[in-house]
This record gives sequence, structure tokens and C-alpha cells, in this order.
Amino acid sequence: MIKHSTFDILFIRKAQVVALILLLVGFFLPSSGMGIPLCMFKRLFSLPCPGCGLTRSASSVLHGDFLKSWSYHPLGIFFVVAALLFVFNLAMPLRPVAVVRRFFRKHNDPLEMLLIAFATFFIGFGGVRLMAYVVTGVSY
Repeated sequence: MIKHSTFDILFIRKAQVVALILLLVGFFLPSSGMGIPLCMFKRLFSLPCPGCGLTRSASSVLHGDFLKSWSYHPLGIFFVVAALLFVFNLAMPLRPVAVVRRFFRKHNDPLEMLLIAFATFFIGFGGVRLMAYVVTGVSY
């Protein structure tokens, strides 16, 4: 019986193509944003969400401006790295992809713990940002 991994999504062709499209869009978008608020949470509730600034952060990473990226959202670089991993699996021959797949299956438990830590940081960052907004009234 094949043991499934949380990270099997990395090897789904549609997810890989979506990641490639998102990277291309992020590369061609201006890193300062387009002046159009994309966040539905912020639009509906006038509050910053945990992901606010990720698009501009990822775009800044793709333009090589890492400090600006960090100022928009500290996790932007990690999202770009994850998207590049998807694209790597899309573009590489089967043998290197099989090596990556075996690595993720072999190390599934520690990587899942890392994923949980990442999600916890993401939500915690959003909570801190929300509290700062409530106290100061200033949104990033």
C-alpha cells in the first residue's frame, strides 16, 4: 500500500501550473501594488487579514527587493520558495522529481510539523497585526 504524504500536492500537474502562473503574474505586477485592494477580508471588514501584503511581498521577492518584501509581509519569500518547488516539479524530468517525492515521503512527519509551525506563525502574525491595528488604528 502506498503511503500518501501531505505534500503529494506538489506533484499534481494542475497545482504546478497554477504556481507557475502565479509566479509569472507576481513577476509582471509592480512590487508596490496596483492601487487596487485585492483582499476581500479587508474590503468587507476594514481589518487587516493574516495574508494582507503577501502579493506585494512575493512580487518584491521576484523583483529582488527582499527588504521591501519583508516590510510587506515576512512570509512572502517562503511562499515564493514553495511556488518554485511546485514549478521545479513541473519542469524537471521524472528521475529528479522521483527523488524529491521520496524525500517528502521519507520525511513527512518532520515536514508536517514544519508546515504546522508555518501556519501557526502565519495566523499569529495576522493576530499581532490585527491587535496593532486595533490599538493604533494604523493598517500596515
